[in-house]
Amino acid sequence: MAQFPRLTIFFEDGKYGWSESHFYRAPVTDLHQVINDGVILARARADLLGTGPTINELRASFDDVFRDSFINVFNPPLQTTLFTGGGSVPPEVTSDLPYSVTLLRLESGANYRRSLYLSGVPDAYQLDPNAQYGAQWETNFGLWADQLADDPVNQTTGLWGFKALQRPPDVPTFPITGITFGLPTIITAVGNTFTVGQRIHIRLVKQTPKKPSVNGFWYVLAKTGDQVTLANSSFAGEAYLGGGIVYDAQTYAIKPYTDVRIVRETHRKRGRPFDCPHGRLARTH
Repeated sequence: MAQFPRLTIFFEDGKYGWSESHFYRAPVTDLHQVINDGVILARARADLLGTGPTINELRASFDDVFRDSFINVFNPPLQTTLFTGGGSVPPEVTSDLPYSVTLLRLESGANYRRSLYLSGVPDAYQLDPNAQYGAQWETNFGLWADQLADDPVNQTTGLWGFKALQRPPDVPTFPITGITFGLPTIITAVGNTFTVGQRIHIRLVKQTPKKPSVNGFWYVLAKTGDQVTLANSSFAGEAYLGGGIVYDAQTYAIKPYTDVRIVRETHRKRGRPFDCPHGRLARTH
């Protein structure tokens, strides 16, 4: 069955490593096409790096329980082409990994967005936007963003997107017409199709007092006709004032990137040493 696979780009800088992931927008059954297009994206991404970080490999994998994958190793690794003047490398062109990070906001229309911390960015871009190669970096950023996102000006369609929990109007919503507060709490939503054990999201309910609020995520404990019992819900003395919608809170979809923009420069530690195990080390002495 055709699926929307994930592409993961792996970076290295000395003893540090990190990764970035995007989803392929076209459903495919063969991961070779994802790798082929991923190589183009990775080359554009490499041109945003400072000297030091490299892109060593790509992994395309199906986003299912089996995680079948295909790996492409770059030999030699991809690296920046920003500094090609020869001689010693100016310190401002290097990347102070893991601390120099550019925060991006990637949007899909008005309803969906995600953050991406762009690691490996040259220090000069962090500290001096008027650096000699700054204009070229901005051009390279535009080329990379065009690979990711739809470009209505040039009428091009990006290949990549991100996985998001769907929200109205993309999922069926049911209006809430009544709430019986108590232990447990029961909502009435005409025509709802929820089942026991399903995770649902309640929004826009007006009640008094306002807190604790029934708005939020719940699991369905029981279902009788249009009435849904909320698991582990305990409200005492609240009164329903009207309004509210409820919808499935576990419906994911691949949303296309429609805009890629720089938010700010920041200093967020990214990556981790290869010889550092996950989790907290226990003291042995």
